[in-house]
Amino acid sequence: MKPYFILILLCSIVIISCQKNDELSPKDIQSITLDTNSNARTATSSDVKIDPPTVLEGRYSFRDFEHFTSLYQHLDQIYTEDNQRFNDFVSKNGKITSVHTLLHTDVFVDPQERYQPFLTDPIMMALVNEHFEFQIGQYLVTYMNNDKLLLSDATDKRVQHLIRAMEKGIELNIESIPEGALWADDTEKATFLGPCNCIIRIRKIDCNQFKVYGHCTNILGNTGKGTVSITIDLSPTVSETHDINGNFEFVYTIPDVLPSVDVVVKAKPKCPFGIGEKTIFYTFNSTLQCDPLDKDTGWLWNQDNGVQGLSHRTATYKTFWSTYEEATAFSKHWYNGIWYENYADLEVTINASRKWKGDCSDAGDDSATMTSYSKNENARVNTGFFYIDVLNYAHCDGGVQGTFKKTLNWNNMTWDINGFGDVDFECCE
Repeated sequence: MKPYFILILLCSIVIISCQKNDELSPKDIQSITLDTNSNARTATSSDVKIDPPTVLEGRYSFRDFEHFTSLYQHLDQIYTEDNQRFNDFVSKNGKITSVHTLLHTDVFVDPQERYQPFLTDPIMMALVNEHFEFQIGQYLVTYMNNDKLLLSDATDKRVQHLIRAMEKGIELNIESIPEGALWADDTEKATFLGPCNCIIRIRKIDCNQFKVYGHCTNILGNTGKGTVSITIDLSPTVSETHDINGNFEFVYTIPDVLPSVDVVVKAKPKCPFGIGEKTIFYTFNSTLQCDPLDKDTGWLWNQDNGVQGLSHRTATYKTFWSTYEEATAFSKHWYNGIWYENYADLEVTINASRKWKGDCSDAGDDSATMTSYSKNENARVNTGFFYIDVLNYAHCDGGVQGTFKKTLNWNNMTWDINGFGDVDFECCE
């Protein structure tokens, strides 16, 4: 969930608390009015009450999805207004060992061995612990990569241990999922609707293949049985019905001679109080494909021939509310055999060229440049906070690029380091 949640949230919460237990108490903080232009560093503020999460076994725990949403959006507002203020807030008020904390306190000898988390959503970096975990209601939620989550019973230590042992930041294979865990996309709000529910998703794999995947839950909200029916408008027509238990995935190959094929998928939980049958209509187009997935350059490294370095990443990611493109940079300095963060003049630019996923037509360009004298800087743009559009944006090569510059003047000497990131996408030619 390549979806946003807790970081700043947590921070807000943390400010609160000199309490002896792990329950964080409410605290007045400054809330910035939601602004769809994430380039802005100023916004209207008002005093609001924050309903904080609980800290359980080293992770943040939310009562339900609405609770999570409220905190996430407040954190995101702070980050949008001023990422330096966000970092300070998290540093002072965080109550767990978060990915954000590990990234911002990292020191290393070999740049190749520095901490390089796969997670691209900066708010979720502050929300999840070092195992990429947080909790919503009864579910322990673990980020496996930037768009896939695993959900499990928060009291089931066996499944938690198995999930922790899995490699993260790579494509999630359904065969590798432990029994008792459910997979879900991080942009799927319906995942947290509760028991007796089926989630269906369809994703194009390449120019000739697509997959139907999802899960069903039982009356307790755990792995449950259901029925999935798939109809593909081929000649002859493909019509299949599958009895499933928990997670499911079906992959189909379409002949090259067919430019487009209509698909209908229905799913229904076998549950006395089920939400009911769900239906998805999908058109597979073999001649058009832009890449709708969360993608990034990975953490890149540039340094001069001396003691100054620059760690940076360029990425696009989706949340429950928006599609983002972001460039992030960290200034580094070599001292006594170790690389530390250091202050420098940083200039970071993000350039985005978006496409509509359906027909790969132009969906507009956006860009932002941010400068500061700091240890790290980011530039971020977004598509606006409208869930209906979140899954409709895509990119192709050259569509997300970041440029970076670090300048340091000291002792009548000047260091300049430049970096560039160009996200690689998979598009049909």
